[in-house]
Amino acid sequence: MTENKNEAGAKKQTVKQTTEGAGTEDVSIPLDRSNMVSGYANICLVMNTPEELILDFGLNTNPPQSNETPITISQRVILNYSHAQRLLQMLSMVVQRQQQAMKESIEQQQKQQSESTPPN
Repeated sequence: MTENKNEAGAKKQTVKQTTEGAGTEDVSIPLDRSNMVSGYANICLVMNTPEELILDFGLNTNPPQSNETPITISQRVILNYSHAQRLLQMLSMVVQRQQQAMKESIEQQQKQQSESTPPN
C-alpha cells in the first residue's frame, strides 16, 4: 500500500484489491481523512447477527483483578461477513509479517552478541 499526493493535494492510496474470480490488481482509491477519528482500545467485544459482525471497542482503565470502574465502550464497527473475512485475512497477513520481522530482529541481535562475545 502506497500513498501519493495528486496536483490538488488530495491523497490517493494505491492498494491491492482482490475481486472474485480474478487475481489482485493495483487500484488507486482517493481517501479523505479530514473527518477521521482515532482512538485507542485495549478491549474488544464481538457480537454477531445472521447478517453482520459487530465489534465494540473500549478502554479498560481498571487495574488487574478490579472491576471498580465501568469499561468505556467508545467505538462500534459493523461489518458484513464478506468484509469481516477480508479484514481477518489482512490482519492475519500483517501480524505474520510483524512476527517474522521480530524473529529476524531477535536472530540478528543474537548473532551480533555471539560475534562480539570473546571466547573463554
